[in-house]
Amino acid sequence: MLTIARLPVSIVVRPDTLKNYLAHPVALVIPIAVIAPLLGAIYFSRKSDDRKVFACSSLYLALMLLGAAVALYPRLLPSRSIADRDITIQNALSGPPTLQVGLMWWAFGICLAAIYFIVVYRMFKGKVSLGSGYGH
Repeated sequence: MLTIARLPVSIVVRPDTLKNYLAHPVALVIPIAVIAPLLGAIYFSRKSDDRKVFACSSLYLALMLLGAAVALYPRLLPSRSIADRDITIQNALSGPPTLQVGLMWWAFGICLAAIYFIVVYRMFKGKVSLGSGYGH
């Protein structure tokens, strides 16, 4: 029910919400597609099929996020007061030196994570017996 109530409230709060949808009508497929996993989650919930309910709810959330991204594009974070203060894709870009430093730190972090997992898996390798726990 909140999904249905969310659209008019969003339009009242941010009147430009539908601008991208009206400019590109093919994008209207996304809000319409949101209904299918929502109905699927309700249906499978009544059937007590938890895996399908989880899959439907995950797809529902993904489509809702996609719909919000389409509505906001090219803004990443809209300003509440002045449109010139919006964080857009263009003004959020980092320069090449920043990306190079980030890549080096990412590579270093991934190496640390890999070493950590190798050490932990080697420390705890082997079979576990039922009598080897606490209290035995």
